[in-house]
Amino acid sequence: EIATSPRADSLARTEAMLQHPSFSLSNPNRTRALIGSFANLNCQAFHAIDGSGYAFLRAIIGRLNSINPQVAARLITPLIEYKKFDSQRQALMRQQLVELSTLTDLSTDLFEKIDRALN
Repeated sequence: EIATSPRADSLARTEAMLQHPSFSLSNPNRTRALIGSFANLNCQAFHAIDGSGYAFLRAIIGRLNSINPQVAARLITPLIEYKKFDSQRQALMRQQLVELSTLTDLSTDLFEKIDRALN
């Protein structure tokens, strides 16, 4: 409920949940439930015009790249669909993809999705 809340502070509350004792990025089900819900179901917060939702997802995917690249590759979908949005959001989302593409240890799973989206 926190990740999908329409409240103005839902991104901050979602970020705070990362510190909860019951949460761990190494737990794929909890990661998909929290991060996936935020990115896929909270359109208002995820697509905030300041790009904060996109930057949050990029940071999480960057961390997951070395923990569980398969989960990272599943969570990247909202960013790789950037062409469906207005030009301002497209630029913000594309910027996050470009940043991810520069990771030195980028997993094959992520590389393929990012490369396909950017080219």
